[in-house]
Amino acid sequence: MNKHLISGLLVLGLAWSALALDNAETRLTETIKKYINTKNPSWQEAEIQVLIKPNDKDLVELKSVNNAAVLKVLELFPDFRPVGNVIFPISVSTDNGSKKIFLRAKVEVLKPVVAADSVIKKGNQLRAGDLKIEVRDVALLPQKYYTSIDQLMSKEAKISIPRNSTIFEWMIGEPPVVKMMQKVTIVIVSPGVAVRADGLAMEDGQLGQTIRVKRTDSRKYLSGKVVSPTEVEVQL
Repeated sequence: MNKHLISGLLVLGLAWSALALDNAETRLTETIKKYINTKNPSWQEAEIQVLIKPNDKDLVELKSVNNAAVLKVLELFPDFRPVGNVIFPISVSTDNGSKKIFLRAKVEVLKPVVAADSVIKKGNQLRAGDLKIEVRDVALLPQKYYTSIDQLMSKEAKISIPRNSTIFEWMIGEPPVVKMMQKVTIVIVSPGVAVRADGLAMEDGQLGQTIRVKRTDSRKYLSGKVVSPTEVEVQL
C-alpha cells in the first residue's frame, strides 16, 4: 500500500479517535454538571467547571462512550460531595448492556462573592470602599457568604478581617445600639417609681440586651436592659 495513503489513514484514524474522545468528555462533563446542579439547587446560577483528568485506562473507557450511551452519575453514599478533586462513578448503558467507569475530575463552582479589599478592623462599620466583588470557587466554602456589597452596608466587623478574605456571616454583625463608655440615661424602675440618672454604658449592647452600666455619681455597677439608643432600664 502507498506509504502516503497509510500515513493519511493513520492521521485520519487519530483524528477520529481524538474527536470521539472529545465528544465523550463533553457528554460526561455535561452529565456531571447536571448531577451537581440537581444536588445543589443554589448553584444553578454559578459557573461550574469540570476538568476530567483521565489516566490511560480511563482513555480506553472514554473511547467506548458513544452518542447512544445513557450516562448517569452513581451515588455510592448519601453524603457524597461532588466537588473539589473527586472520583465520579459513572454508569454507561448501551444496547449491549451497562458498565461502570470511574473518572477522576476536579470540580470548581465559580460565583461572584464579597471579599475584603483592605484590612477591616474589629468594630469598624463596613464601607463600600473596603469591599470588592470577586469570582471565587465556592464549592468547599460554608454557605454563609455574600454575593452583594449592599447586603453588608449596615454591618460591623466582629473580628479583624484580613485583606482579600471572603466575607462570611460569622465575621460581621449589627452595630450595637449602645456602645461601651457611651453616655446613657439610666432609668431605675421599682413598683410605682421610676428614677432617671445620668450614667455610662460599660459594654456594647443591642436593643433588649442586658448590659452593665454605672451612674456617673457612683462606682457601683448595675445591670440593665437596653430600651433605646440612649436609655438603659434597671429593675429593682
